Parts: sequence; C-alpha cells; structure tokens
Amino acid sequence: TSYCLGHRFVVNCERFLVRRQSTSGNVFEVTSSSFEQSVLKSAVPVVLDCYAPWCQPCKQLTPLLSEAVASTKGRVVLALLDTDREAALTDSLQIKSLPTVFGVVGGRVADHFVGGQTKEFVAQFVARLAKASKASELDAPADASSAKRIMAKANQLLKSGDHKGANALIQAEYERLESEATSTKRRGLSKLFDEKQPEANEAAWLLEVKGRCALAAEDVDAAKAILITLRDSKRSAILDRDLDLKSAVANLDLAIQELTTKAQDENSDFEQELSNLRTLFATNDSLDKSAAIDEAMDLLVQVSDHPERKEQARTLILAFIDAIQATDPADATAARKRLANILFR
Repeated sequence: TSYCLGHRFVVNCERFLVRRQSTSGNVFEVTSSSFEQSVLKSAVPVVLDCYAPWCQPCKQLTPLLSEAVASTKGRVVLALLDTDREAALTDSLQIKSLPTVFGVVGGRVADHFVGGQTKEFVAQFVARLAKASKASELDAPADASSAKRIMAKANQLLKSGDHKGANALIQAEYERLESEATSTKRRGLSKLFDEKQPEANEAAWLLEVKGRCALAAEDVDAAKAILITLRDSKRSAILDRDLDLKSAVANLDLAIQELTTKAQDENSDFEQELSNLRTLFATNDSLDKSAAIDEAMDLLVQVSDHPERKEQARTLILAFIDAIQATDPADATAARKRLANILFR
C-alpha cells in the first residue's frame, strides 16, 4: 500500500554542504532544500537511498542501486540522502534503521525496504518503479521513437521546474544515440551528422532541449557550449532540413544572449556594491568602517548561491578585518566570528 510523503517532510530550506558528488545525471545528492523539488515533485520515479558515511551495508547497497537505476535509461533516478548531514529531514522521514530505501512515485511512497539486499532484489525493486514510469508516459505518440518519448518527458519536467531531471533524461538518451552511432558509420560520417538519418535529427533536438535545461539552471557557459555544438558546420544540413529545429536553435541563441546580458548587468551592480563598500571603509570614521563590515556581511549572505561573488565578498571582508585588527582587535575578533557563522552555518 502506498502512502503520501506529504508536506510534513518538507522542512525549512537550509543550506548544507554536499558530501558526495553525483556520478551521473541520474544519481544526485538530496538535501532538505532540494527534497521537495527533486523527490516529491519529480516527474519520474525516485529511489531515495537513505545512508550514512559510516554504514557498511549502505556502502555495499548504493552501487547496486546505482547500477539498477542506470539500466532504466532515465526512467528512474537515484537520490542519495546523507542522514547524518540532513538530521531534520531524516527525522521527518521517520528513518530508524540504515540503509532505508524508498521508491517514490508522484510524491508517494510506492515501495520501500530496510537493510542490505541482494543484487537481484534491488534489480526487481527498481524494475517495478520503472514500470510505473512507463505506465505514466508520455505526451509523445505511442509509435514514437525512444528519443522522442524521452524529449516529451523532459519537456514535462522543464515545465514543472525540474531542469535537473530533464537534463538527466536527455543526457542518458543522447549518450545512447552517440554510442550506437559511433559503432555504425556511413560514408565516414557518424549517423549523428548524417542529415538523411533520423538519429541525426533526434540528436540535434536532444541537444536543443539540453540547451534549454542549461538556461533553466542559468548556466550560460553550458548553454553556449551546446549552441556551438548545434551550429557545428557538420550539422548545417540537418538544421536546413528541419525548419522547426532551426527556429528552435535561433530562439535558444536569443535566450542565451538575454541571459548573458542579465548576468553582465547583475555583475556590474555587484561590482558597484563592492566599490561603494571600499569607499565607505576608506573613511577615518570608525562607525563607517563598522557599517562597511556589516553591509559586506549582508552582501555575503545575499550572494551565497553565487560561488564567485561569494568568494569576492569573503575576501573583501577579510581585508576589512585585517585593516582594523591593530586598532580595534575586539571588533576584528567579533567580525571573524560572525564571518565564520555565515560561512559554516
């Protein structure tokens, strides 16, 4: 019997450091702040692997889950929950033993188990979730190719705001096409660049969706790299044969330009704020210096999601603190403690 995870499991958004990096687009670390979007609102079934770094059975189980999820080609994803680091979320999920694994479909627990299991058991567990994924597919016609069905599902994910899930699906399907194409070449050209092959058109459309995923994540560099790949001279004939695709690529280009301009404007504003703080601190008034440090701390909090700006703000604050260390050691010590609290909370 399935039961709803419900809103009681969605805790206040807090920022946690990610302990482990995902090994693929279909495997990712989940935190309290990403749980609702990545798990509860996922358009594809999610295997939620609740583990701890010290748990030996967990270390044996996670690779089995990852292998089984990879075999579904994006129909199921694996979310890793570090129960030590995410204590509040762990309590909300009422996890008593490790490892605990939930199979989540449409925000509801469709299946679960506790403890280490065999490879066969894990494969069957994930296969049941994959069937649930297949049963809920798709906006694409029943006779559509695998790539078109994946794109239809990815577009659903993008509409729901899950650009990570969409990108994972697209990446897995593109890698499948790429693998097949490189093993079979025609007239010295990969099938992905042969405009007469349906795989070439599908691969280009997959890249277009992947570009929109990058835009949704506000990753301008990734979107630009995808656009360059789409406009490779070897793909020009593919775009010329499909005017809808050519139009979509042009719109992708325009969206990238818009996001680039927005990022440049935001960066210009940020640089101006840093300049204003330096000017304020440069006065001989100790109150102004204190105000500059306080405002710089506030700015650091505001840019915590932007690594480069966060580092610039942190560096400026440390320079301010060093500058008052000799004349106001107590204020400098208090400022260092506040900075530490902001960086490591």
